[in-house]
Amino acid sequence: MKVKVVLLDLDGTLVDISFIGAYLRDMRKRVAELCIYAGIHPKITAKYSDPYELLISMYRDPVFTKPLGNGVSSLIHRASDVIEEYEERAIPYTKCMPDCIEFIKELKNLNVKACIVTLQSLEVTKAILRKEGLLNYIDAIYARDSPGKPKPFKDHVIACLNEFSVNEDSAVMVGDTLIDLWAAAEAGVSFIGVSTGLLLKEELLEAGANIVVERLSELLPLLKSNASSLTHDR
Repeated sequence: MKVKVVLLDLDGTLVDISFIGAYLRDMRKRVAELCIYAGIHPKITAKYSDPYELLISMYRDPVFTKPLGNGVSSLIHRASDVIEEYEERAIPYTKCMPDCIEFIKELKNLNVKACIVTLQSLEVTKAILRKEGLLNYIDAIYARDSPGKPKPFKDHVIACLNEFSVNEDSAVMVGDTLIDLWAAAEAGVSFIGVSTGLLLKEELLEAGANIVVERLSELLPLLKSNASSLTHDR
C-alpha cells in the first residue's frame, strides 16, 4: 500500500540537538526538585537520570499518579516548562542531519505528508525547523505539549493519522530510539529506524524495526517504489 504519511522524530532523526546534553544535569535536578516539592519521595526520582524519562513516567507510573491525583497534570506542566528553558538555549547550536533537507523536500514532491512527532516542546520544535528552513515543508507537528500523551504513548501518532484521514497501513514512523519504536508499535504503524542517533542498526533491528537506514535519503527509493518492506507486519 502506498505510504501517504511519514511520521518523523526530530532529534537524532531530522536534526542534531545533542548540545542539549550540556544542560541535562541541571535540567534533571530541577525537574526532580519539582517532584519532591510536590510530594514524590526522593527514592522514586532517583530512579531516573534522564529528565525526559522522568517526565514520561509522570504520565503512567502509579507512584506519581496515585499520590498526586489530578495534581499530576500541574506537575507535568511545570516540569515541561523547566525542560523548555534549556531546550531554548540549545536552539542556536542545532544542525540538520545528513540529507535531511533534501529528504523533506522530496516528500513534498512525492505528495507524502511529513508529520513531526517529538518530545521537544511545540515552540522549540517550530523554532528549530524555522532556523533550518524546514518549517514550511512540515504538514503537522505533535510535540510533548500537544493534546494527549507524548511518545512512547500512541496518542500523537494516532492524532496525526486522524488529521490526514489515513489508516496505519498508509503510514510509517521514522526515528532513532526505542521511544519512537514503542509509539509506532502501540499505534500499529510500521517503524523504520535511522542509525544517525542513539542506537546502532543491530539494536534497532533486534528491537523490532522493519528496516534500518544510515541516511534518510536511503528511504526515498523505497517510498517512490511503494516497497512493501516499508509497511509489512513486524
